[in-house]
Amino acid sequence: YAICYFIAVLWQDLSPLTSQILQSSCRKNSIRLKFAAFSNIAAARALDDLSVEKGNAADSVDLPAVYSKTYIELVNECYSMNIGSLIHTRKLQGKIFKLGFSQDHDFQCWLLDVYVACGDLFSALQTFDDFPSKNLSSWNTLIAGFLGKKLNNQVFRLLSRLVADNVMPDEWTLASVLRACGAGKVTFQYVEHIHAKVIQYGFGAATVVCNPLIDLYSKNGFINSAKQIFQNMFLRDSVSWVAMISGFSNNGREEDSIILYNEMRISGINPTPYIFSCVISACSKIEFYDLGLQLHALVYKWGFASEVYVCNALV
Repeated sequence: YAICYFIAVLWQDLSPLTSQILQSSCRKNSIRLKFAAFSNIAAARALDDLSVEKGNAADSVDLPAVYSKTYIELVNECYSMNIGSLIHTRKLQGKIFKLGFSQDHDFQCWLLDVYVACGDLFSALQTFDDFPSKNLSSWNTLIAGFLGKKLNNQVFRLLSRLVADNVMPDEWTLASVLRACGAGKVTFQYVEHIHAKVIQYGFGAATVVCNPLIDLYSKNGFINSAKQIFQNMFLRDSVSWVAMISGFSNNGREEDSIILYNEMRISGINPTPYIFSCVISACSKIEFYDLGLQLHALVYKWGFASEVYVCNALV
């Protein structure tokens, strides 16, 4: 850090020269500011002396444009700051507003991303509400942030706001809402309502949406509906197979669970510890002990012998 601070002080001492370099960079549009060589905190301190009042631009250079690039780089660097990131993000936001970029869409998007990444969802929501225009990417960023903090009711409110603003959700929006349904206390009628929206918007076969739908239908006992969703998928990943195999196993369809496991292996998908636990449990319930022994051998082959899920099923 001492070296970083020395560089910062040196940068401050050379601030007139730095301004010229920034101007030249803006003219040539070929040099991007790089701060990876020293601490982000030191960089922020070094650039404190680079602030300018609007209207004081020298020569024919658009200094606000120069500083626009500068602060975008600094806000971007806040992603990787482990200490004081929120403090410096707010500090940069203050400078941005002072320089007249409060309505700049690029800045607002960067600030939203950083606040969500840092877990400051209150500031993220405030920043989002100040957007003069909100695109779907911004909605998805904020929804994903609240989902990550398990604030599921806020996810549902944001979906309602999104629909009220006549913004059409995409598969990622609906997938986040469905995951919130799985973690939150909602009626199954609401899940069916979201499923209807999925079909309405043309995402009925999208993997990212179908995976949580299979899980939700299985957990609520509608295993045939889950199976239909699974069969209608264009592309099934390992999560899809896990959801369907565990769904069969947990709903008294052990033979279907074993058959689907074999189909999964034929399709080239590698098993996971959880899949092994589901299939071994299914073998135990219907007394397919020979198959259970074969699966036990495969557990060792795949290196899952110490996994808790697998051990519990084997016991």
